[in-house]
Amino acid sequence: KTFLKGIDRYKLNLIPWNVVNNLNYNRASRERTEAFQKQLKEHGIFSTIRKSLGIEIDAGCGQLAVREELTKIGL
Repeated sequence: KTFLKGIDRYKLNLIPWNVVNNLNYNRASRERTEAFQKQLKEHGIFSTIRKSLGIEIDAGCGQLAVREELTKIGL
């Protein structure tokens, strides 16, 4: 919570990672995301779990930028 110290108004959105080919990261399950949100709430940090849109066409948050960069380096 110290990273928000001194900030009286904020909006924290949790957006699950969108899987991108050639990167070794996995999307957290809904249960794991909710458990993290619960931990935040226990420390007085309220958040919203956002729904990712466009992931089925690789257009979710970050996917297009990563795909473009991977294309540039030939992956």
